[in-house]
Amino acid sequence: HVAIQLARLHGAQVCTTVSGSDKARFVGDLGVDYVVDYHDQDFVAAVNEWSNGGVDLGFDTVGGDTFQRSVHCIRHYGDLVTLLQPGADMDWKEARLRNLRVSFELMLTPMVYRLTAAQQRQADILRRCAALFDNGKLRIQLAKTFPLEQAAEAHRAIEAGGMIGKLALVMDDR
Repeated sequence: HVAIQLARLHGAQVCTTVSGSDKARFVGDLGVDYVVDYHDQDFVAAVNEWSNGGVDLGFDTVGGDTFQRSVHCIRHYGDLVTLLQPGADMDWKEARLRNLRVSFELMLTPMVYRLTAAQQRQADILRRCAALFDNGKLRIQLAKTFPLEQAAEAHRAIEAGGMIGKLALVMDDR
């Protein structure tokens, strides 16, 4: 949701995939230009038709087969970013032929490897996001909160799917 808002702040057109009409309405309210319900449409064909042959930047949050199929809707010399694994049987030929820049994003990397400069860069990004939150240009779509003691239940709710918005764990401030 935040990625959609940031893209809109920079004047980019945004296309996203969803499952179901409720989620389509939700992202439409966030300002998405084109919504593909992947239960009803082949997202690769729909994105390619909408974008006239491929988008500049694809953002994969599913991994596996979805990542591999996403390669086919990124324009030549475009960018594909993923939060997950591309899949063990990933065929990189089409990504190479399109000269795609593939990026893996893991926010924990600077902490895991004690990369001070990268931690400082992340802190700067968070400060800039905080300013956007403070002036109302960026907001979180909070669906539900759980007490920290119910973290396992919150995780089950996420795994069950169908969530519209984010979940937050609330810590007791004692």
